[in-house]
Amino acid sequence: MHWSIVDFVFATILLLLAGAVILFTVKSRRPMSYRIGALVAVLSILLMIMVCGAVGLIGDETHPANLLLLCIPASGLFGAAVFRFRPDGLYRTLVVMALAQVLISAVALSEGWGASSDVWPWDVIIGNGAFAAAWLFSAAMFRASRPPRR
Repeated sequence: MHWSIVDFVFATILLLLAGAVILFTVKSRRPMSYRIGALVAVLSILLMIMVCGAVGLIGDETHPANLLLLCIPASGLFGAAVFRFRPDGLYRTLVVMALAQVLISAVALSEGWGASSDVWPWDVIIGNGAFAAAWLFSAAMFRASRPPRR
């Protein structure tokens, strides 16, 4: 890898932001399931950005499909802000993120994106499946943290 100073600055900012959100989440007075869901979501977003930028989930890091995958964490952050970090809204947002992950993976497999890899299609299936599972686990945690309905 040939990292420039911009890459190091971006990685530093990304890690500092993720660390601040994790610290805020751990110290919050929300239910434990909410905090677990938030931690899994934040760590998954961080990992997805790092993986897509460093090695790529579909093909190598220069493949345009990785930019498409980066729309998933962006939509999650947008959804969290729109729903004001309420459990119901976060649950819905994360389910949509998981569906988007599966849809992009299905298109990648059907179109042969990243087929030059030695382990294709398993790298696409396992890598994207792990992120879809993380989004769904986080969604389940947010759903469990909802206040009881009256």
